[in-house]
Amino acid sequence: MKKLVKLLSLVLVASMLLVCLASCDASGSIKKAYEKAEYTVNVVSGADDAATVAFMALDLSEDAREELEEYEIIVCTKNIINIAAIVKFPSSGALKDFLTVEKDGKKDYSLYEKAKEDGKINGNCYLIGATTDKAAEPFAK
Repeated sequence: MKKLVKLLSLVLVASMLLVCLASCDASGSIKKAYEKAEYTVNVVSGADDAATVAFMALDLSEDAREELEEYEIIVCTKNIINIAAIVKFPSSGALKDFLTVEKDGKKDYSLYEKAKEDGKINGNCYLIGATTDKAAEPFAK
């Protein structure tokens, strides 16, 4: 009986972990939301030339650009006016770490909190730029 309870507990814990890990990636729902809004969705590497130009336009530091080169960038375009760029991080924790800075030996989460408040964070995805408010709407859905 003890073995059966241990086995069932192990299966329950493993399935809970799988559900938690699978629910962390919001990129699929974000892509679908943009496609539903009739945007063209492309996924490029952060090391791609187009991504590098976008990073320069956002006035990111060299360290931030280098770090973002490791991740996928989701570029959503509807026309010349409505464009959104989204960074897909491996986890929401990696996103939080990216937006955390150290000041006086203490971690400052204010950039992360502001981005979350502004609706620029959805799971493990970060809206780094949108040309219009309309281009940012599907991200929040």
